[in-house]
Amino acid sequence: EVADADCWTYPIPGSLTLQPWRSTPTGQLQVSMHPTQGLPAAPADPRHVLVRAIDRLKADGYHPVMAVELEFYLLDKNRDANGRPQPALQANGVRPQAPQVYGVYELEQLQPFLDDLYSACEVQGLPVRTAISEYAPGQVELTLEHRFDALQAVDEGVRYKRLVKGVANKHGMQACFMAKPFGDQAGSGMHMHVSLADEHGNNLMASEDPHGTPLLKHAIGGMMATLNDALAIFCPNANSYRRFQANSYAPLAKSWGVNNRTVSFRVPGGPAKSRHVEHRICGADANPYLAAAAIL
Repeated sequence: EVADADCWTYPIPGSLTLQPWRSTPTGQLQVSMHPTQGLPAAPADPRHVLVRAIDRLKADGYHPVMAVELEFYLLDKNRDANGRPQPALQANGVRPQAPQVYGVYELEQLQPFLDDLYSACEVQGLPVRTAISEYAPGQVELTLEHRFDALQAVDEGVRYKRLVKGVANKHGMQACFMAKPFGDQAGSGMHMHVSLADEHGNNLMASEDPHGTPLLKHAIGGMMATLNDALAIFCPNANSYRRFQANSYAPLAKSWGVNNRTVSFRVPGGPAKSRHVEHRICGADANPYLAAAAIL
């Protein structure tokens, strides 16, 4: 045969877990793809692409530390009268119509969903932290804790995305990670936080200077230099580019700044030991493995 052959798949150690949103006990397992039994993973396997990027950095004495943030919409499974998607009903039976960024009331209206989400994350060992209502009706973001092992951080981001969809479906909603589902509302991004540490876990970008160390600035310079080539990875769909609009907290230029959420590469404030770069270009529709590999 001359067509593409089937691949061997091997379970990724430690990835077996329950899907707590299912009504019957169901397991979930991540696998890697291998062209031939016993050989290394296929070069095109997105996870293996990231593994190779991490190995190259480690060979130079750098250990990438990463965290993944994903924004998403909670939508009604039923379309509106014109056949368009619409935000899901809140617990009080009212459909949100206006953005209430950081609104506590909006989170209270999602409490049944969030309770199940946090419980499911605990079952799967996902380090979910804060939840916020975002810049559009029905838009939410939960953050995941950073990991010294960048591969672990991205694995958790991938599992988290699947978990959100499962829990939302259990509650009669659809979780949408489309980059720009509504033309007149904010898009959904995948923000990736990254720093470089030594083998002992010391942050090599740590600095009392909010602008960071020379290493941090060189890292930003490298990401800027490769941005044109990597943009197809960060924005893989035609819809991805609709997210880049003014006044929507999406970057519009190849730029960086300190604690500025309108730039492409943000250096957050906070303690000197936590200095890092937040990569803000990716839409929530990007492949986390390929995006992380391109960043590193």
